[in-house]
Amino acid sequence: MLNVIQRWALLICFGVLLIFCAAAGRLPGAQGEPTEKPRAPQAVTFPLPLPSVIGVAPFEKLLDQFLIEGGYKSWVRDHEYRATGPFIDGKSYGVHPAVRIYYSPEMWAWMQTDRKGEIPDAAMIVKEQYPLPLRQDYTDKDRSGFSIMVRDKQGSWDGWYWSSGVGLAKAGTSPYQPPFAYPWAGFGQYCVNCHASADNPFSTYSTKRNVLELPMTYASIVPTMQPQAFPDDDIHARLHRTGQRALSLDPNSLPNDEAAFAKLFPQIRPSSIKGPIMLPGESYDSVVQGPQPHGQKLFVTSDQCIGCHDGTMSNDSLPNMIYNYTNTQSNINLSPYGEWRASMMGLAGRDPIFYAQLETERTLYPNQAEQIDDKCLSCHGVMGQRQLAHDSGGLQLFTHEAILATPDRDPRMATYGALARDGVSCDVCHHIAAKGLGTPETYTGQFFLGDNTEIYGPYKDIVDKPMKQAIGLTPKQTTENQIRSSKLCGSCHTVETPILSEGGTIKNPVRTAHEQSTYLEWKNSIYTTEASPAPSTAKSCQQCHMPAAYAGQTLKYRVANIEDSTFPFTDNRLPDKDITLKVRGTKPDEPYSRHALIGINLFGISIFKKFPDSLGIRTTDPMATYGKPQEGLRTAEEAMLKMATEETAKIEFPSLRRTPQGIEARVRVTNLTGHKFPSGVGFRRAFLELTVRDSAGKLVWASGRTNSNGVIMDGTSDRPLPTEFFAGPPGHQAYQPYHAVIERGDQVQIYEELVKNKDVDGVFTTSFLSLAREFKDTRLMPKGWSSLGPDANATRPNGGDGQPIGATYLDGSGSDQLLYRIRLGAHASGPLTVHAALYYQSIPPSYLKQRFETAPNGPSTRNLYYYTSRLDPNRPGTHIQQWKLKITAKEQKL
Repeated sequence: MLNVIQRWALLICFGVLLIFCAAAGRLPGAQGEPTEKPRAPQAVTFPLPLPSVIGVAPFEKLLDQFLIEGGYKSWVRDHEYRATGPFIDGKSYGVHPAVRIYYSPEMWAWMQTDRKGEIPDAAMIVKEQYPLPLRQDYTDKDRSGFSIMVRDKQGSWDGWYWSSGVGLAKAGTSPYQPPFAYPWAGFGQYCVNCHASADNPFSTYSTKRNVLELPMTYASIVPTMQPQAFPDDDIHARLHRTGQRALSLDPNSLPNDEAAFAKLFPQIRPSSIKGPIMLPGESYDSVVQGPQPHGQKLFVTSDQCIGCHDGTMSNDSLPNMIYNYTNTQSNINLSPYGEWRASMMGLAGRDPIFYAQLETERTLYPNQAEQIDDKCLSCHGVMGQRQLAHDSGGLQLFTHEAILATPDRDPRMATYGALARDGVSCDVCHHIAAKGLGTPETYTGQFFLGDNTEIYGPYKDIVDKPMKQAIGLTPKQTTENQIRSSKLCGSCHTVETPILSEGGTIKNPVRTAHEQSTYLEWKNSIYTTEASPAPSTAKSCQQCHMPAAYAGQTLKYRVANIEDSTFPFTDNRLPDKDITLKVRGTKPDEPYSRHALIGINLFGISIFKKFPDSLGIRTTDPMATYGKPQEGLRTAEEAMLKMATEETAKIEFPSLRRTPQGIEARVRVTNLTGHKFPSGVGFRRAFLELTVRDSAGKLVWASGRTNSNGVIMDGTSDRPLPTEFFAGPPGHQAYQPYHAVIERGDQVQIYEELVKNKDVDGVFTTSFLSLAREFKDTRLMPKGWSSLGPDANATRPNGGDGQPIGATYLDGSGSDQLLYRIRLGAHASGPLTVHAALYYQSIPPSYLKQRFETAPNGPSTRNLYYYTSRLDPNRPGTHIQQWKLKITAKEQKL
């Protein structure tokens, strides 16, 4: 048997002979015919060149031609057409439709050795697929598709190139253009979710029994007197249909109040922006595990996890990680991949708000622009930044240009761009070592990584062979079980940044500031599980942001979908004990934790929902295709709304009474979160709106009322408050201090952090690298906060320039109580309705204004303007009407 090198040598020699003969005017066997006579295209011969050598696209063209020409038809094949599982009443319980498999000579030789030794490169398995129910009189015209395996050990850890041969049926389509359909060919494909359960490291069940004997038979039961339609509806066929969706909204359409938006933000002319700069589609975000035996990278992309940890139907019949409603409702994908992908962590590498912020920092500090990129992308594009630092020995910085890198644009940086765009991905959290967690050395995303060959999960008893065979990683639980610890979250949610406005550099600042301290806030609360925890209230970050229930039901699922005993029997599969996954959620200490990983940033998720194509994301999940699946972004939005309205805050009227002048209302707002509210980046804000209406519904008094763009107005008027954009010179800018008592409509209780860019006579800034002086922090404290608790100085409240703060901020109640003294004049008599509401803005108008003022010509800033100016939050059905999200409300009649 010739090896691959010998075959290539013969092909090269044959090619040279063809050239020589053509030059002499003769071809071998031409019998004196003139050379100018047209010749048929030369047939594609086997073995094909390896895809790892010539690339996926060129290989697919050769493979398509090879299949069209039937180059495999002379190979050894299965004894007959066969089913891969039972077929009952129009439903298949197999993993493929009807099939007949062909084996290349090299593959057949390996099978005859009882599957011993290596499968040589270029060996192929061609699986022809036919519609069910099974027949034995199929012709090529009946064929519905292919599943193809090509051995190529240099391409990936599992050593196979996978293809569906769908170029035959879908010529001209591209997974790299909207809507970014799942690629039908390449290395590291989802196919490993079944094939990694094979009883050998070669991920194939191929057996000579199917060639030399009659194959195993499965039941095929079809009613004879009922009309039946038998669609080709296995997971492979459905996957090729994903991505076929139309946007429900025209992203280029302008909202009704676009003119008001343009007037509010005149720094950029809407007509000057023809469209956003598109990010590469997520089909490009594919970095597979390197070849055996030592190919483990620091990171691989999430598409290497999707096959097992997305919400497919096990054997297309048993729902796992899919919450099944009745036929009238959509199925909800609650798998780790499905929910993470639609979270702001999964979208962090594509977040247009972040990139506009980054552009601000680069514009303010141009001499340190590359260092700023590297620092900021060490969180939002962590895998790309870290992999590049590792590969370059720390000599090369990761800059924002790499985000656009693809193999055709910048092949040198394409791998790093793909890793970065994948955001805070699976292989980030599950690769973090326990070392140093919960201490300053790991804050600001400076966590340590574990062994390249390991991946860390929460469970003790683990089935590890399929993952080891698929991607060379051993799943395990460490002694510290850090994946369940809030310390792990604290490494990225305690961020210290240099204050560059004071001089110094990124690496050697004069001072630093806390850009966010969510973890420290949680530590100093009744929810901490670390410092003297109270068993009745202790709750980790994961228990809130990775809940174990949906719609009030405790979830009970296996955490992966692999080929196991629920699949039809096949030869050469691992023993059941090595592939049987436990159902999690049946014990309190083994919950099935959703990877929702959400806050309440409805503004960010709304941008991704409306502009998926330009942001490069799919809105349909390629694996969870069964029934009527709900889009992941909608599931994320619903989870955010639930958290916002049920788990964030509550409003009460401890007292509400009429007075001779009007109304006296005492309002109490209580924080229900495990940290400050708002938390995270300091530009977010919440505020109280209190209105009074007469018996006809006419507004007679207001504080905190907004216009359509979310700008707070002066009482019942249409005048924006000067405090909204901090009117006035440096050192004397208008702002809203903490109010113990509100008596006028121009006074508003705003729960926010304000920071100045200088200690003296500075201006309010949202630049992360200019946070020189904390001026105000009236964000609601978490329950149990104490001035004697851990990190109290880093989380202490401030009423505004050192002014007093409400007593309840310091008493551990997690609340704020203020008094409204409302003078109504002529409206003091008659029935009145008092309405109090708490609203939230993750990107307030003042934040957008600072972005548009600082870098109006920057591409990322103009992208953000394009998205926000066309988001149209006031259209029916949105949850951010008037550019604000309602958290809670209370109404009472007097």
